[in-house]
Amino acid sequence: MGKHHSLKTKMKISSSRLLRRDKLGYINSPETREKISKSNIGLHVGNRSSTWKGGVTALTRLIRSCVRYAQWRKAVFVRDNFTCQGCGQFGGQLNAHHIKPFSEIFSESVVTSLEQSYNYDNFWDINNGITLCSKCHLEVGKE
Repeated sequence: MGKHHSLKTKMKISSSRLLRRDKLGYINSPETREKISKSNIGLHVGNRSSTWKGGVTALTRLIRSCVRYAQWRKAVFVRDNFTCQGCGQFGGQLNAHHIKPFSEIFSESVVTSLEQSYNYDNFWDINNGITLCSKCHLEVGKE
């Protein structure tokens, strides 16, 4: 099964790979690579990142992963009888899609904690949700 190379051929393959790697640029010593790695730790994290938005991502993730959000999703699925409202597919990979985008609701709210989000009804309104299969959900995002 498969071709077996001679030891001489294996050595040629190995040396050509090493030469190719050297052509890509200078290879740092393990000590230098370790120093570079340590100096980059935390460089583009948190408020040092160019995509920093004041720490809101952590809160939106908390909201989207809480029990109440799972209950909202299930309520939307039950209301729509686990059927995609775009193509009519029953079951499969379904998504609870926000008609008014979650990010828009979040930016309008003055929520600063998960506990406050429980009292903000716009997050949990099942009339703002619709059941879509993965394919239809991707199509909605393109509009």
